[in-house]
Amino acid sequence: MKEPEERESRAWQAVYLCFYDGEIYREAVRNWRGLAFRYLCLLILASWAVLSLRLQVSVSRYFDEFVLPVIDAMPVMSVNKEKIFEIDRDSPLEITDPRNGRLLIRFDLAQRPVMPVARDDGIFVFRDRFYLQYRGRQKEVEFTESWPSSFDPSTWKQPLIYVRNFAAPALFCIFAGASLLAEPLKALILGLLGKILAHLNRRPLSYPQLVRLSVLAITPALLIDTLQRLFAVSLPHWHLLSLLLTLGYLVYGIRSIPVSINRVSGPLP
Repeated sequence: MKEPEERESRAWQAVYLCFYDGEIYREAVRNWRGLAFRYLCLLILASWAVLSLRLQVSVSRYFDEFVLPVIDAMPVMSVNKEKIFEIDRDSPLEITDPRNGRLLIRFDLAQRPVMPVARDDGIFVFRDRFYLQYRGRQKEVEFTESWPSSFDPSTWKQPLIYVRNFAAPALFCIFAGASLLAEPLKALILGLLGKILAHLNRRPLSYPQLVRLSVLAITPALLIDTLQRLFAVSLPHWHLLSLLLTLGYLVYGIRSIPVSINRVSGPLP
């Protein structure tokens, strides 16, 4: 029996050894009592931590380069009792995408405004109505009632900063928590299926031993799924492929165990 520190150190090597080394499956059966689920939970937490860090960088960049500058550029808006739209800036006023200069919103409150042409995308606001245009399609909306108070987009800035700062940690808690429930349950179910596969391969493995093998069999699909999310790619029919991959590694792990297991020196722990 290996020392606990050596077993845990070796367990982390299973992250890559489980792809090709049958010895790590044999070690899991012999020495991973009480360790398999700790390994799986730490692997899940590490995977979602990496994904959350990547998400935090992307969200922060998007908010800092686009959302917050647009909010800063927006005027205070209102619709008076005559149902006329008003802003606290001079008209015409254009709000553009700070990343590429593309027009987002144009306010033109003149008596005779310049109407948008069909190829112009964006929001075009006039005294009594506004138009939404995108790829040649247009929707017209009239101001049919006055607003009870002015709308100042800058009041959204602080809540948006909170979203920028805490979106990734919140999603980490949600998705990591869900995975911490789903993946161990998957390992328990695979352990039951492993009883059939072990019988077919004439390996008299116990259910706890098969659950340990299932934890290792889950690892390749879990890592590949993390890489897909990290690099924003998707393999075709991934759910089916991940199932077949997991079952394939479960069979590989079972066949890596000697046929004499649990027969000569008694059941392993």
